[in-house]
Amino acid sequence: MGIDSRLAINSKYDLRQIKLLIEGLGYKIKKTDLLDDHSFVTVDVGTENAVWLYVARTTLGGIDVNYLSARSNDNTLKLLKGIASVTGGLLNEADCDSNFEEFQSPHDGNVRFILEHTILRDAIKDSDKIGDAVSEAIGYEKGKK
Repeated sequence: MGIDSRLAINSKYDLRQIKLLIEGLGYKIKKTDLLDDHSFVTVDVGTENAVWLYVARTTLGGIDVNYLSARSNDNTLKLLKGIASVTGGLLNEADCDSNFEEFQSPHDGNVRFILEHTILRDAIKDSDKIGDAVSEAIGYEKGKK
């Protein structure tokens, strides 16, 4: 087991669109494995080590998202940040911590609004570690709704 980087993006982006976006960022898709509830996309990043990207639909704070995850390294972070710069989303560079970086998309709805709405309707509880990290990432102060 190693450390993974994770990106949560809007669930409206399907696997086909995610792959088109990756190619639009200048990467080549080497292989796609479709499984029952998730997929693996092997991305050629121009080095001998390809990025093996896990893609699955899940829920984060009561919101449906597409979850992209791969072993954390410079190539993975560059790929995930490139995707996030277009789609928006929440990036966790290392799954061993709960630090999330928020990306606003010029092409999509307001991530901050969605997350604040989720927190305000109590879909994320104060005791939820992910909820705490998301709250901190968007600057939400507990007790000040």
